[in-house]
Amino acid sequence: MPKFMLYLPYSNFIDCHINKALGSIPLGFRDAGYDSHIIVGVMESKNYKKLGINVHETGNSDIKYLVQRGDRLKLIPRLRNFLDFNEFAKVYKILTREKPDVFMAYNNSILTGFIVLAYRIRFNRHKAHLILKLDSDGSEFAYMKPFRKLLFELYLSFLGSVFERSIVESSCGLRAFSNIPVLGKKLITVPNGISHEYMEDFVEKERKKNIITVSRIAKKKIL
Repeated sequence: MPKFMLYLPYSNFIDCHINKALGSIPLGFRDAGYDSHIIVGVMESKNYKKLGINVHETGNSDIKYLVQRGDRLKLIPRLRNFLDFNEFAKVYKILTREKPDVFMAYNNSILTGFIVLAYRIRFNRHKAHLILKLDSDGSEFAYMKPFRKLLFELYLSFLGSVFERSIVESSCGLRAFSNIPVLGKKLITVPNGISHEYMEDFVEKERKKNIITVSRIAKKKIL
């Protein structure tokens, strides 16, 4: 049976993530016949553990390592992230033990690219499909200050050289990142899916229908 693995750096996985991309991607591969795995910081969702996904926890969900979005460069969290050898060792050990056929990782950790690079060097004969999931629509990238934007481009170019394919969720992200060297040539759009299990929870009921309009108040509009 082929094996799939998703890496969510420093994530604190809770129930609400089950029907989002974080949880639905491994479920989709499970339904496609894969032995599906997920690497998280801490798995707090007891319900997710019952869905047939193999869960690996690094124990690292400390916010001091997570680089949040924003206007600042936030150099200290990035350095802490880069020097977090504990996270590197744990994820690398899981990868070398499981040897997935398809490995997908989110980009919100500077370590991600170096972990995958080390894995590729050691297991260069194991032809795994390595996929980078860009968790961005490109809006933040478009308004970055020049120096930070340059650093981000270099980082994404490095990730592009390590991963076989990179995916974004929307055409906006595709336009924003398509001109980045190396990465742009491997970029495709894969929208986040919808969990059918989640949709089945909502049963259509007879209810009053309201019409909402945004327009100018005028007689000819009967307003």
